[in-house]
Amino acid sequence: WEKVLSEDISHGLLYEMRGIVRNSGCSKETETIQQGRHWLADTSLHGPKQSNGMRLARARSLEDLVAAGFLSFGSQTGKSSSMWGGASLSLDELYAQADGLQVELNHKVREWSEAGNGLVALRSEVEEFDPSGSSSRLSSSDLTGDRKIHFVNLHNVMCDPNLRSRIKRSRLKRVDRAIEKLLRSYHRDVSRLVDIARHCIVFEDLRDLVQCLRVILKDPEVVVVRIKNRMDPGFDATSNAGYRDVCLNLRISTPYTSQFGIDAHLSELQLILKSFAELKHDHGHSRYVEFRNARGE
Repeated sequence: WEKVLSEDISHGLLYEMRGIVRNSGCSKETETIQQGRHWLADTSLHGPKQSNGMRLARARSLEDLVAAGFLSFGSQTGKSSSMWGGASLSLDELYAQADGLQVELNHKVREWSEAGNGLVALRSEVEEFDPSGSSSRLSSSDLTGDRKIHFVNLHNVMCDPNLRSRIKRSRLKRVDRAIEKLLRSYHRDVSRLVDIARHCIVFEDLRDLVQCLRVILKDPEVVVVRIKNRMDPGFDATSNAGYRDVCLNLRISTPYTSQFGIDAHLSELQLILKSFAELKHDHGHSRYVEFRNARGE
């Protein structure tokens, strides 16, 4: 962070970004809760002994859910009331929505990366599978020597088939971490989980990050609900163990998301400088997890 501040151009860009966030009306204090479509739990459609999770597991796509009558296009209102959500939303339903939205979020991130000169992370040739969740993790060898994660300009990657196959795709939030947040921070209120579908864009410098933020805010298919500007000079980074980024919660409204009733689902996008992203991958996240656990978050 001190290196970022030492650059002459940084101060002007940081205060420019503060003005962009202020003018957007999407302050970090904005309340953000999931207000997706209402997902039906009518046991008469599937048999009385099948749980929501069993039905979702059997459905291979959102089309299957619609055909089975599991998804209604009526609006969902109100907050959850039972352990993992009442009639309005459950954790199973939230993950099903996020799974459908992740595809469209990936497409959008590619568009924004191209417009904002973004970088993508390239994984090693062999990636270790993690059976405990929906994400994969890199083995320790990936973080040392020549196997270290590299961030490469998207334009260069798309011109090379080998590099394209090594792009580290964004995955849904691990289920165990989602449950952990519900118990530790959200009082079991599922509607407050707004980062199950998530992505990040990495930038070489601050100028590109600011440009990409402008592009996102002007996108007619996107509604940005909240922006946490952790790059603001006035932000106290001690609460994040020194980590900084610009974090957006947004909704994507396209023909695809509208058709499947996921246009109201909130996702998360992080805009992060390469220097911070490298620290995050190079064992930095594991240290942050220890910090987070010590705080009970």
